[in-house]
Amino acid sequence: MTAPTLPLSARRRIPVPDRARLTGEQRHGTACVWCAVVLSPETAADLGHRPYTTPSVDYVLTWWPRGCRACVAARAPLPVDTATMRAMARRALDDDLPAAVAASLAVMYRGMLRELVPAVRDAVDDLPYEDADRSAAEADVHRALGDLDHRPRGPGAEAAHALSLAHALLVLTDHLDQPAPARPPAAPGTPT
Repeated sequence: MTAPTLPLSARRRIPVPDRARLTGEQRHGTACVWCAVVLSPETAADLGHRPYTTPSVDYVLTWWPRGCRACVAARAPLPVDTATMRAMARRALDDDLPAAVAASLAVMYRGMLRELVPAVRDAVDDLPYEDADRSAAEADVHRALGDLDHRPRGPGAEAAHALSLAHALLVLTDHLDQPAPARPPAAPGTPT
């Protein structure tokens, strides 16, 4: 995924260098925060607002770093491998799991969900708030986060929890694998 197609919510999660070590041009967004190349509107990628503090004030300030598209693309999160996640989730759903296998699968599923949740949020970030696909994805993310917070007790509970995590994986990968629905063109004079 290139820098222009990477959603802003994903670009906001890319770590940037310490602001105190940057030049004035880098701090003001006229130069890339990594390679210091002078930016133009065609070559810049916004990295979202970032909080910072200084000893001279007792409140949090905000700055808006920018990077060149090459540096941002090099630091972009890797795409999520939904095919592997689906195959691993189906393993739990297709078998009767012994408790020891369920426990190790649950650990793996937790890691996959921690990777999948931000990817799903990024995928629906540009959709309008009232969009049905966005609402469904946010509800499924909320349920998956609840599953991540749950700590089962006992071997039977661990197997059931592994199944719940596997189901959450399948549901969230569906949100990434579905093509974006075609939006009808806006009527003339309608705000977009």
